[in-house]
Amino acid sequence: MLVGLLTSVSLFAYDDFDIIEGTTPISLPTDALIVNGQPILCDRMTWEIDDFGELGKTVRLIPTFSGETLQYLKSQNVLQSFNFFVSGKIFLVRMKDMDAYGICRGSVNKPIICAVLATKDGKTRCIINKTAESMVFNDFYKGMPKSAVEEYASKIGTSRFVFMGNKGGLKCYSLKFLDMKKEYNIFGDYHYEVNNNKDYCYFYFDANNKLVKWIQFM
Repeated sequence: MLVGLLTSVSLFAYDDFDIIEGTTPISLPTDALIVNGQPILCDRMTWEIDDFGELGKTVRLIPTFSGETLQYLKSQNVLQSFNFFVSGKIFLVRMKDMDAYGICRGSVNKPIICAVLATKDGKTRCIINKTAESMVFNDFYKGMPKSAVEEYASKIGTSRFVFMGNKGGLKCYSLKFLDMKKEYNIFGDYHYEVNNNKDYCYFYFDANNKLVKWIQFM
C-alpha cells in the first residue's frame, strides 16, 4: 500500500520531501479512491486548501465520480459522505522522487499520514487513512447551509454557536464547546472551572448563509 510506503522511515527522511506552501489546489485524474482499504472508482481527486495562518489549515478532499458509480452513490444518498476534510495544525508535502502528495499531522520528523495522492505503476489513487489519530472527517462541506451547521452544533451537548463578526467579507461563527481549567486561589488551593467557551470550529458563511470555509481545532 502507498500509505505503507509513505510511512516508512527511509522515505520520510527530511530530504525526501518538500513542504507545500500556499493555497494552490492539487487536482489529478484518479483511478480510485481508497478509504481505510475500501476502494471505489473515482475520476479525479481535488485537494482545496484554506490557510488560516497561525490557526492552521483546512484541506478539502473532493472526489469526482461519474457513470454507474455516481448514480449508485446518489441512489444511496451517500455522495456527500465521500467529501472528506483534514483541519487544524497540518502540513502538506510532495515527495521528491515519486509523484506523490501527502497531508500530515504531527512533526516533519514523525508525521501522521492523513491522506495520500500518488501515482504507482501507472495508476493514480487517493488513499484516505480515516482513524482517530489522523482525524479525517466528513461532517461539513463547502456550500453547506448555515441551518445545517447549526443543527449539527445543537446535537453537541452544552455547545454554543456564536457570531464572531465579519472577517474578510464573510460572516464568522464559532462553535464553542466544553472546557475545563484548574483555577488556583492565593493560598494555592485549586478547583476545576468548567465552561463552554472553548473554540471547536470557526465557520465562514457568505451573504447567502452558505458555508465557504472552516477550520476545526483539536
